Amino acid sequence: MKILCFIDTMGGGGAQRQMVTLAVTMVELGHEVEVLTYHPQDFFVPTLKQHNIPYKSIPPYPFARRLYLLLQEFRHFNGDGVLAFLEKPAFYAEIFGITRRRWGLVVSERSIVNANSSRLSFRILHHAADYITCNSHNAGNNLVNIYPGLINNVKCIYNAVDLDHFVPGNDYRVDDSRPIRFVSVANYSENKNVSGVVQALIQCGRNKLRFEFDWYGANIERDVCIKAQAAIREANMESTIRLHGPTSDAAAVYQQADALILGSFVEGLPNVVCEAMACGLPILMSDVSDAGYLVEHGVNGYIFQPRQPDDIAGQIMAFASLTVARRTSMGRHSRQKAESLFNRHKNTQTYLELLENSRRRHS
Repeated sequence: MKILCFIDTMGGGGAQRQMVTLAVTMVELGHEVEVLTYHPQDFFVPTLKQHNIPYKSIPPYPFARRLYLLLQEFRHFNGDGVLAFLEKPAFYAEIFGITRRRWGLVVSERSIVNANSSRLSFRILHHAADYITCNSHNAGNNLVNIYPGLINNVKCIYNAVDLDHFVPGNDYRVDDSRPIRFVSVANYSENKNVSGVVQALIQCGRNKLRFEFDWYGANIERDVCIKAQAAIREANMESTIRLHGPTSDAAAVYQQADALILGSFVEGLPNVVCEAMACGLPILMSDVSDAGYLVEHGVNGYIFQPRQPDDIAGQIMAFASLTVARRTSMGRHSRQKAESLFNRHKNTQTYLELLENSRRRHS
């Protein structure tokens, strides 16, 4: 099949990482893929070039001209299927595909949808798509509850992870002789609960827990990062709680850690959790979205209430109290679940089947 992958940007976000993973895997499986965006960010462009995947980005013209150029791209697309990620790209693709088309259309929700969403109107045109995929059961159920007519077209497909790249580190072992190493990989934003996680870690430090913590992410909301840094300085824990910029090698970060912490208030299916599980890390995460599918409490990690720093701290302390053997076992369970849930060839094949089915409707 010839497939057009459409998304807003090739910036370093989770949805972009997932689309690139799918595009690369589709090419490996013998399909022809090209990528189209309309914002000039290029974090993942080198990966596309490495795999000889054609890439085009509409320049940042005024909205009307940019929309017109996007429409022309879709009108001239002589392929089998379009895969659109995120709400605006999905909305545009659905508009462009309302008139007679010969290509199938699969759009993908990457966030939680609820009846109170201020952007719910974007989803009305999902009826124009052949399939709507969600990367969590929670999001899919919410969407069907809002639009019951979509029940046969909504499919849950978990994120695909490169299980050959995201693997446990060969030179790293759980060790009681050094501080426990925690890591977070997420943008600095209110939704990622930077303040709550930092408060919990400061509390753990005051309880004499020996640990190191590193957060890697883009400074999306500057005030959030400034507030967290101030709290860390006030607690005199700059050498223990460290805030970094984004990393281009997330696997290496996971491979040198003992556990991942993700304290978000809202998530779809967080790539960082999927990748960290593949690297054999126990997961400490918020009780949001599909947390219960990803983390078996006490088996491969712990689930906490994100708006309660005391609970976050309590679950961190519970993990830290485990024996080396128990923490090692948790990591093995994470890897096993990742191999079952996030196999990129299996999950990419599911997307390809939907694209093929949708193509047949319009051929």
